[in-house]
Amino acid sequence: MKPPVLVDLPTRELRRYLAKRDPASKARFFLDGLFLPRRVRRGQWHRRTEPFDLHPIYALLEHLLDEERSRSEHIEALHRYYRARGKTEDQAEEKIARSLDKYLERYRGLARNMAENGYVAGLGKDEIGVAIGPEGEFIKVANGNHRLAVARLAGVSQVVGEIQFVHRDWLRRQSSRRDADEAVLHALRSLNARRNPADS
Repeated sequence: MKPPVLVDLPTRELRRYLAKRDPASKARFFLDGLFLPRRVRRGQWHRRTEPFDLHPIYALLEHLLDEERSRSEHIEALHRYYRARGKTEDQAEEKIARSLDKYLERYRGLARNMAENGYVAGLGKDEIGVAIGPEGEFIKVANGNHRLAVARLAGVSQVVGEIQFVHRDWLRRQSSRRDADEAVLHALRSLNARRNPADS
């Protein structure tokens, strides 16, 4: 299996994210890729997006990175976040007791690092997940929600995206003599498209 295609993206280009899908839409999304090259999807999935500023992770980190907020406000924000994710009252309280200080230390440290050094590729287990819609628009998909939120909140102008899939209509407008991955690499060469994170 080929390594993923990575691109340098202006942070502002990742304005929308693919909203969480119910089991029926997940099945439809799977079917939209049948008989197509890996990472290619047809269909209307690109219409199920919401502004990234409304993503639950973004709202949580916006709150936690604000050092002027009190500890009780941080606890309340985490409590709302965990409850919205389906945790029971007891589970939410247990997770907060176990993770609040680690969460604050980790993401405040990441924000300071990004503010000083920008987004550094290869530090996470993967890069920020990105899809390309039918008109060439970039859509935030799974992986890297925390890192993108921190990058935006820290004012980082550029991040590294991992192209996870592309819309068939966009791909058809690219060179037809290449396989899907090669077409993506060629079409996105102005964004430093590459397979190896070290080639940035």
